[in-house]
Amino acid sequence: MSLEKIFSDKNMLAYSEVCLDLAIDLPEKRLSGEKINYDTLLIPSRGAVPLFLGAIYSATKLRSFGKIYNDFCENIKMQDTLYDLVHENVKINKIFSKDSFKVLLMPFTADLNMPRFDPRLDNDEFTRKTRGYWANVTNAFFKTTSERKKDPYFLSFVDFILRDVERKEDLAECYSKFPKINNFSLIDTVISGRASNHILSSFENLANKEKNSNLNPHSFLVIDENGEKLKNHYFQYLHKKRLKGLATMYKIPRIVSEDEGASLLGVAAVIYPSIMKISKEFNLNGKEFFVGAGTWHSSSKLSGNYFGNFKSFMDVVYKGIDYLFSKQYFGDDSLKQKELFLQSKQDFISLANKRDLLAPTNESISSLKGSENYSYGESYETSSHVLHAPFEKFSEERVYLKLGSLPGVKYNFSKVTK
Repeated sequence: MSLEKIFSDKNMLAYSEVCLDLAIDLPEKRLSGEKINYDTLLIPSRGAVPLFLGAIYSATKLRSFGKIYNDFCENIKMQDTLYDLVHENVKINKIFSKDSFKVLLMPFTADLNMPRFDPRLDNDEFTRKTRGYWANVTNAFFKTTSERKKDPYFLSFVDFILRDVERKEDLAECYSKFPKINNFSLIDTVISGRASNHILSSFENLANKEKNSNLNPHSFLVIDENGEKLKNHYFQYLHKKRLKGLATMYKIPRIVSEDEGASLLGVAAVIYPSIMKISKEFNLNGKEFFVGAGTWHSSSKLSGNYFGNFKSFMDVVYKGIDYLFSKQYFGDDSLKQKELFLQSKQDFISLANKRDLLAPTNESISSLKGSENYSYGESYETSSHVLHAPFEKFSEERVYLKLGSLPGVKYNFSKVTK
């Protein structure tokens, strides 16, 4: 399909419009006194990042329409990974306080190709367990910062993956100091519905296990192709969530940013298959301690054209928001705003054609890795541009040592993978 059809006026304006809708619903659901009343918004997928950025840009336009929108904009706080991607006109305070509306990035990315790493591995099993892992990591944020230091899921992500594997001390410290969550919602994109079902059911199971209903979040779900790709059994689960007041759904013709890599998503995803495979040899409280090892990297920190491509794409989204806001709230067709939107879209398509923007990135792990503790084998990526970075065999010994040092985690001698 041509870029002109993918990024048509209809598709781009629908994308911008859902950002406006989210800008209304996010503060209303949070501050209206309803049961939802969340203090943290979780972003579990890369596809939700540009939609969230469009939503907070839209929210600044709503400030004059009521205190609820103004307070939302005043109190929103986020991590540096997102902060670097925010529109320059959106002012965000990095300092968290007890009144902050917190935004938490959690890399639930599970677009895996484990058989390429090891043909004996079941990709579906690893996909499902990866999302379960990140639900357990998120659960750690319901604890105080001191209590997290004893949580093996939290430590496997922050101390092992961020600090030891990637040497990202600043980001690790940000997660370590992230304020305690009391109640949360999440924003996500939906295509077949499999990912959202895995994520939401993982939280539902945790809520039952921990006897904490606050672990069962309200979700804001943007649904691709007006739900045409949504498989029936996944739809049934999400529909039940909606009927229980636990989901708000937005159908649009096409989520134009989906599955196009860091260029249109703002963040690049890296997966460590060696850690995933080895973690299956460890247990916690008698049950397998699986580590869905992965991270996100802001496109502002990547080499090449990633950030420039993303800014060009988001400029179309922002210009679409400007046009729709003027038209919907002031009864003005705003010819000038429409012209700016159309010009921005044409500039983006020209850039996309010039740079072959939708082609595989072939990004080398050398541009992303930060630790000298590990040596890497040949990296590869999936169709949705998730980079897989296997370790060399002699680096795997350190993985065993790090996993075995986590509180309560033990090596399972009866299930050694040969």
